[in-house]
This record gives sequence, structure tokens and C-alpha cells, in this order.
Amino acid sequence: PKSLDLKEKPYNLQPQEVVARSVEAYKDGASEVCLQGGIHPEYTGHFYLDLVQKIKSEVPDLHIHGFTPLEIWQGAETINLSVEDYLTLLKEAGLNTLPGTAAEILDNRIREFLCPDKITSEQWGKKIKRIKMKFQSLSLEKNVEPLQKNG
Repeated sequence: PKSLDLKEKPYNLQPQEVVARSVEAYKDGASEVCLQGGIHPEYTGHFYLDLVQKIKSEVPDLHIHGFTPLEIWQGAETINLSVEDYLTLLKEAGLNTLPGTAAEILDNRIREFLCPDKITSEQWGKKIKRIKMKFQSLSLEKNVEPLQKNG
């Protein structure tokens, strides 16, 4: 997959380090923490839930903006939940909003061109609307021309 063509060496922060950095940032005036980092083969949906709960238990007023659609989908898959049910659990744990990074354009024609190995618009967009969670969507204009398949 294209995801293995890495520009930098991946690294892993332990949950207690993420919590400590979140507490420090909040004390320094931060109002939000953004959590995302790609798919780790050992992370399950419980990892993401636990991380959100740990941050909220230490800093209840910190806005948690986190997890790409692929991280959400993978988290749900690893604990045998639907994306919608998993998003609901994350929201209840304290996740406030979702980022729209990694070309999360909800147009399948464009997604097929930019990120064919990612989940579809249907797998993602409809689930968010049902649980009334806010998320950002990236919009590229005139940067992908023309949208034609080779051959």
C-alpha cells in the first residue's frame, strides 16, 4: 500500500506521555489537543477509547480533536463494532470533533484518484451525520486535473 512509502521514520508515544503533554499544553493555555498518527498494527479500538478517557480524566475542559477516518474505521473493526457505534463510544468518552486530514474529500471520484486505499465516503460521512459529530472536510479546487484514469 501507498502508506508504506514513508517520508519519515514512525515513532510511538505511550498514552501516559500523550496525557502528560496534553496537561502541560493546557496549563500553557492550549484549549485543544489534536490526536492522530496513522495506523499502528497493535492498536485496537480500545487504545483510542482509553486515550481519550485518560486525557479527559486529567483535563476535562480540553477540547479533543482527533483521529482520521481510517483510524476510526480500523478502531471499530478491531473490536467488532460498526463505525457509527464506535464513534458514539468515542464521543461519550470525550472526543469532541474529528479532523478532515489526509484528503478526506467526500467525493468518491476524487477519493479514488487521491487515496484509493482509504475508506469510502459512504463508510465515513453518513456515520458522522447520524451521531451529530462535527468534522472538518478538506476541499481542493483545481489541484487535481483532469480526473482521468490512465489506460
